[in-house]
Amino acid sequence: RFAHLFAQETGSTPMRALREARLRHAACLLTSTELTVAQVAAASGFAGPFHFSHAFRGRYGTPPKAYRSAAE
Repeated sequence: RFAHLFAQETGSTPMRALREARLRHAACLLTSTELTVAQVAAASGFAGPFHFSHAFRGRYGTPPKAYRSAAE
């Protein structure tokens, strides 16, 4: 019931919204800290750096390291 109501109100599933929040947090960490990609992945709630990199590239169109470099 919760997932249905959440989707009705936000237009997104709870898991999709959580993943988006984690990716936004990761993007912020990449541009504002010197943490490694693995550390950013862990701090953002991803199971591992490979999974994180894949999800990040899918959302932002660039790998995490390239995203960080472009922001500098």
